[in-house]
Amino acid sequence: MKNLKSGSMDRYEHYSQFGSVKEFNYHIEMWLLETKPTFSKGELIGLKRLIRFSAKIPGVSHAKIGAILKAIHEEYHDHGISRSTFKRMIQKAIQLKSIYRVYSNLLKEGSNKMKKRGKYIGKLLKRLREAKDITRQDLAFNCALGVSYMSKLERNIQEPSLGTIFIIASKLGIKASEFIEALEDSEE
Repeated sequence: MKNLKSGSMDRYEHYSQFGSVKEFNYHIEMWLLETKPTFSKGELIGLKRLIRFSAKIPGVSHAKIGAILKAIHEEYHDHGISRSTFKRMIQKAIQLKSIYRVYSNLLKEGSNKMKKRGKYIGKLLKRLREAKDITRQDLAFNCALGVSYMSKLERNIQEPSLGTIFIIASKLGIKASEFIEALEDSEE
C-alpha cells in the first residue's frame, strides 16, 4: 500500500491505467467473468460500488471507505455491508493480481481520527499479546523494542508507527492487515 496526501481528484490522474471510462468498464467486465465466483455477495456489492466511485478518472477512486459504505447502506435501505467485508473484498482483489492497486490517504499528524484510533490500539495489542500467552517483556524483546515503549503502547500513551505495527503483528503471528482490520472492527 502506498500513502497519498489528500487533494483534488485531478492530482491522481496519473494513477489511471485506462484511456476512457469505456475501456475501464470493458476491463472490469472481462475481469469479473473470471473472478466473480471468488467474491461473496456482500463483497460483490462493495466491489460494484467501488467501481462506480472510480468513474471520474477511470479506475481511480478517491473515496473514503466510510463514504462508500454509506452509499451502499443508502442504496440497500440500511442493509449495507460491514467495513471488514469491504476490506476482505479489497484483499481478495489484490491477491487475484487484479487491476486494482490500493493506496491509502496519509492522515495528518494529530488528526482527530488518529487520536481516536489511539485509544483502541493499546487495548487490542494487549488482548492479542495475552491471547498468545506472551509477556510484554518477551514481545518487546522479539520486536527489538523497549519494554517501557511497549507498555506506553498498551496504555495508549504512545502510538506505534505503521512499521512498528507490521513488526508487532509479525511477532504475534498475524498479518498487519489482520491487526488493522481488528483495530477498525473494535472502533465500530
